[in-house]
Amino acid sequence: MICRIAIFLLFLQAVSAAKISTVHVYHPHMTVSVGQRLVIPCSFTIDDPQRDHHIELQWSMMPKDGNDFNPIVRLDDTMALPVGQPNQRASINLLRVRKGICSLFIDNAHTDDSGTYRLHIAINGVEYGGGVSEVKVHVDIEKQPRRTSSIQIPMRRLTQTPCGLQGCSRL
Repeated sequence: MICRIAIFLLFLQAVSAAKISTVHVYHPHMTVSVGQRLVIPCSFTIDDPQRDHHIELQWSMMPKDGNDFNPIVRLDDTMALPVGQPNQRASINLLRVRKGICSLFIDNAHTDDSGTYRLHIAINGVEYGGGVSEVKVHVDIEKQPRRTSSIQIPMRRLTQTPCGLQGCSRL
């Protein structure tokens, strides 16, 4: 009986032991121009990477003038889940999440993409940070400045003389 209890406790410890040890957000404040692709690079490490884990993550966004975070992309293991008001231009590479890469991509950035982005992530039901499960990134989308450059090349008219070009002399 004691042997069974010991095996059960070892099993219980092994099942619940896996957790996220770190989440890396490489740029806590980013600025991109309208029309560019916004990439918020982000990765995480699990303290027991050899085992198969159930991964849940959600990227949310709070506009600059907003009060609440709205989910824009949600993932349950390797399946994207619907969210209330999804950003159709936002995506996560589902195949790379299993490798610890949870970067957010937003194609063709608009000015209303400016705001604070938050990542909520859990492994096997255990939230990152023991309840403080968010990582925030502030993003500014600026209107693309119009850059015009012109080069003026003065044109000189060359006239032909009997020996070729103007200014030559015949011997």
